Amino acid sequence: MPATVRMTMVFLLALVPIAFLQGCGSNSGGDSAVSNSGANLNLTLRSTTGANTLTADGTSSLDIEVSAASQDDGRPIANLEILFSTTAGVLSAGVPTNTNTRQVTGNSITVRTNANGIAFVTLTATNIVGTAIVTAETPGGFRQSFTVSFVSGVPAAMTLAASPNTISSGASAAIEARVVDDMGRAVAGVTVTFSVSPNLSGSILGTTTVNTDVEGIASTTLTGGAAAGTDTVRAQISGNITATADVAVIAQTTGGDTPPTVSIDSVSLLVSSPQLDSDDSQQKVTLTALVRDDNNNFVPDIPVSFSADSGGIQVLQGVTDAAGAATAELGTAGDPANRIIEVTATAGTFSDTNVVEVSGTTLTLNGPNTLAQGGTTTLSILLQNSGGNGIPNECVAIVSTSNNTLASPTEAAAGECTNIGSASDFKLKTDFNGQATLDVTVNQGGQHTITARALARTTTLGSRVTEGILTLTVSSANFIFLSPPPAQEINLGNLETVTIQWQDDQGVAQAGKTVNFFITRGEVSGGNLTVSSSVTDNQGQATVSISANTAGPGVVTAEADEAGGPSAQLAVEFVATNPTSLILQANPTSLGVNLPGDTDQQSIITAVVRDVNHNLVKNQQVSFTLTDNTGGSIFPASAVTDSFGRASTVYTAGSVSSAQDGVVIESRVVGTDNCDAEDAVLAGACDKVALTVAQQAVFVTLGTSHLIEEAANTNGTMYDKPYSVLVTDINSNPIEGATVELNLYPTRYQKGFYTLAFDEDLNCVGWAKFPTVDFDINVPFEDDRDQACDNEDVNRNGIWDGAEDLNGNGVLDANEDLNGNGILDRGEDINANSALDPGNIAEVPTTVTTDATGVGLFHIRYAREYTWVEVELEARVTVFGSEDIDTARFFLPGLASDFNDCEISPPGQISPYGTDTTCSCNETVDPSCPTIDRLIPVSISPTFTIASVGDTISFSVAGGTQTLYDLSVTTGGIIIPSTTIPFDPTGTNFQVLIDSAPLSGEIQVTVRDRNSSLAADALVQIP
Repeated sequence: MPATVRMTMVFLLALVPIAFLQGCGSNSGGDSAVSNSGANLNLTLRSTTGANTLTADGTSSLDIEVSAASQDDGRPIANLEILFSTTAGVLSAGVPTNTNTRQVTGNSITVRTNANGIAFVTLTATNIVGTAIVTAETPGGFRQSFTVSFVSGVPAAMTLAASPNTISSGASAAIEARVVDDMGRAVAGVTVTFSVSPNLSGSILGTTTVNTDVEGIASTTLTGGAAAGTDTVRAQISGNITATADVAVIAQTTGGDTPPTVSIDSVSLLVSSPQLDSDDSQQKVTLTALVRDDNNNFVPDIPVSFSADSGGIQVLQGVTDAAGAATAELGTAGDPANRIIEVTATAGTFSDTNVVEVSGTTLTLNGPNTLAQGGTTTLSILLQNSGGNGIPNECVAIVSTSNNTLASPTEAAAGECTNIGSASDFKLKTDFNGQATLDVTVNQGGQHTITARALARTTTLGSRVTEGILTLTVSSANFIFLSPPPAQEINLGNLETVTIQWQDDQGVAQAGKTVNFFITRGEVSGGNLTVSSSVTDNQGQATVSISANTAGPGVVTAEADEAGGPSAQLAVEFVATNPTSLILQANPTSLGVNLPGDTDQQSIITAVVRDVNHNLVKNQQVSFTLTDNTGGSIFPASAVTDSFGRASTVYTAGSVSSAQDGVVIESRVVGTDNCDAEDAVLAGACDKVALTVAQQAVFVTLGTSHLIEEAANTNGTMYDKPYSVLVTDINSNPIEGATVELNLYPTRYQKGFYTLAFDEDLNCVGWAKFPTVDFDINVPFEDDRDQACDNEDVNRNGIWDGAEDLNGNGVLDANEDLNGNGILDRGEDINANSALDPGNIAEVPTTVTTDATGVGLFHIRYAREYTWVEVELEARVTVFGSEDIDTARFFLPGLASDFNDCEISPPGQISPYGTDTTCSCNETVDPSCPTIDRLIPVSISPTFTIASVGDTISFSVAGGTQTLYDLSVTTGGIIIPSTTIPFDPTGTNFQVLIDSAPLSGEIQVTVRDRNSSLAADALVQIP
């Protein structure tokens, strides 16, 4: 067997999202476990796999765990209730399932920690790309958040478009590919490879490999070649997903160029239909351009361009085929206006035109055709397309002869509808159904023409407008209602006499004439409830009776029963009079207290009164009575119901809070008793509603992303880490204008260095952090990476108080300022360097104000070398007398590009706080402090050996952290004295005994540095 050598060196860097929270225990409330321990609590919140992203598919899930331990002795805290909540997605009991769980909502769940102080939940993603903030909180107020990103799924489809799709030689077309997942969402970061095949013109792509942006778009350009032809651009991504787009290139000739050998003599443009419906359906008109030479032979491979003076064109084939045909489709492009579209096809210097008529849109006016002089009538206007669908929000211009008075509830604002009619025309707008109403008051007799115009369009072939016309015949006769008066209220069930008087223009009564009566609500009767007409008497008067059993408005129309006769309209209202029920509602039912002098916190109290048939009852006096011990008030104390049976008052909260449902408002129709009955109908027309006045809850949430920016105007020396705060009320509504106080405190700092990291193939992949504090050769490297020193400024006063400088360097290092005052207090300088390490090495603005979405944006700014410092960011907000605080604790991150280049040392390669293994020493002050040198690769010698069964082989190992090595071998064949090898400065050696020969004939020996995951392999071959 030929000799083979296998040797690998591996540096594994586990990037596990992890967050810590410190809080203080209390002897008077909070978590009993914390109180019993008499110590602070550490909460650690993270995903069990280290991942912090989920595919936004509605099914993907991530297991999240929180561990609770005493900060003093690290003891796990069992049976501690943890409330998990999330801003997106669904939480459920995690795996392993805890026995004590309680699902609060889909967004929250309570779980108790197990014997190891750990509680698990599972977060299931939504279908929406975004961010979920998972929060773990104890009853005592200890809280920490963990951010999970919901990202698009794997690429599933891609589209490719070229604009324009016909270019000249040397001109460029924009090529745009869009990548989406199986739910149609944009997928960012996908590498798209562009190519051209066939490339008939010799075109050139600008960029051939592009990554999609956040919109899933990758763009390049195509520059046309010298020859004519259709080039096909192809885009491809992984998974063999492709898309193509054709670009027709027209060759350009110059004085020295040889003209094309193919001669074009004519272009003919045909349309599949001369008409196009206006409803913008799937119907399109196919345009076909036929290119011939002077012998009327069809000419292939000729680029053809299509154009239109309206609508929209989609080119299907921009170069003629073997039959000399190029094709495109014409549509309305969503414009429903009737018009004539001129389309043109051009090939070289030859062109042809054709026309397509867009039709089917109508504008209709409906209403009575006759009216008495001085009368008013209401016309309905309907604008609809060829499919019968109303055209909403469209301007309509109205012109009326004889200077009639026009009015409409949807009259357009001045200057709003300048695209139709003249400045003197009356303008209105259609509603969402394409409808509108027009009130016309005629001022003189004769024929009156009402003309409505909409959707004016001007094209090459002229102007067109959609028009509707209604002719009113206005009689000079006196045709008026004598009774009842306009807007008369008529009690339900009562008969109301309606009398019309008809006289000619000389005042002579028109006796013996028939008048027809109609009503929009109820019935018209002539005594037997069936007759809807009446004959005028000697005074020219015709009388009927009207009645109704349902409440609401009605319109009575009287029309002379003869051609061209007059008509008139009268509005009345039928009202219910016997209230039997009252429903009282409050909006909102929960409100905050008012600060002295303020009245912002109010609730609208509305009573709705109905009769036994559920008709709304008008004109009923309703009283309101308040029971409240918080200083609130109502005004007015009574109100009268309107046409909708409504009566309202306003409750204004006082300056102190109430109990739950502690404010009660009672309402009754005046004269109603027995309001203590539970059923509102049985109790009569009365009801009660309860309100709660409380200190309005406010919530603040910190948020960030993976992005880091190079701070502007700092000569590249500082980072900006973007952050946001979201302030909401108890209903998750954003609070605008909230002032959020920001504080940033360095909690801990690390000593150590960045070292080069390698993958399994010995490729350098960048720089990895190697902390050295509390370095333990007996603890695997991946379990010991978070060792750090507490801030020396114990009391956080920023002053060196003596005992605070833990490392004795004379400054406050991270967490040497134990009391947080920024002063080196006595006993704070733990490392005795005369400073409180790490000092305030980052900054945030003092406050930030939220916008209309409740969001405030800011940056954390810090020097690039201080990625060794952990900080605690605090956001505090006070709104409506309620306060909330959110904190985030993290090590300051660095820009990925600063740590990915193996040829350039990253900023802060050596920690500003040194490489000591203890917090109580600083090598800048005491050179004898124990330090760890930078990592060097692990090596084993020999790397290849041929041996026989019974042989003893000697190996030597070096490199890594030079502390402790783990030894492993493939199954069988070797006896090793120990699986751990301590480092020996004089030479680290070990021996192995070949006990038996494995079937493969090879045994691999691996030594791995215990504390850095650097490793090396050797191969033993047994013939």
